[in-house]
Amino acid sequence: MDFVYDMRKCKKELEDMRGEVSKLWEENMVLRRKGKSAEERCNRLLEEVNSMHEKEHEIIDLRSKKRELENEKLKVESELEILRKRFEKLDKRVSCLETGFNTVQDKDDSKNNNKI
Repeated sequence: MDFVYDMRKCKKELEDMRGEVSKLWEENMVLRRKGKSAEERCNRLLEEVNSMHEKEHEIIDLRSKKRELENEKLKVESELEILRKRFEKLDKRVSCLETGFNTVQDKDDSKNNNKI
């Protein structure tokens, strides 16, 4: 009788262990899927971080280029102001010369008219 009892007890333990193994197997599969999903998410996030670093470098390069262009613009504006001042001086000189030329021409015209 002890043998039958022991045999039933062993069968019960075997069934319990099979249930436990089956349960652990299912948990293992769930954890593998979660692990794979987490790894994929990690890879996507890493790609995003790398992309952000590239964009950050791009932004730094663009800011640097912007500063260069602003400096170049200031230089050109300064040179333009110098040219404007030169033009104003030349324009005044031309006006003075034209006024003087017209005065001389008027005198010549009036002399020529007096001779006739």
